[in-house]
Amino acid sequence: MSSRQALTLTLASCALLMACGLGDRQESSTLGTIGDGEATGVVLAVEGDSPVNVRSFSLRTPEGQTVQFEVGQLRLEGGAFAAAHLREHLSSSEPVRVVYRMEGSRRIAVALFDGA
Repeated sequence: MSSRQALTLTLASCALLMACGLGDRQESSTLGTIGDGEATGVVLAVEGDSPVNVRSFSLRTPEGQTVQFEVGQLRLEGGAFAAAHLREHLSSSEPVRVVYRMEGSRRIAVALFDGA
């Protein structure tokens, strides 16, 4: 392979990787527009009647505030995960990012992401 071909292949690979990365960011930011707010923190508790059925959870933010969420109809695109995955974050203490909408004084989670 000539150096010119190698350079072309390298540039094409970089362009593809950048396009994939930007696509995820755009999807994630689009999801942000479906909610009234976002919160990031460590999962403190997960409530539900089975390991895969999660009704609510609480989060401790970096500022030390405890925030309660109910689980609504979750969007799963753009790197978002299902509510059952919250139990893994509860065990590992890895942070999550929650996109939520307000219904009165209730925070309803509409998308969940890894927070790290």
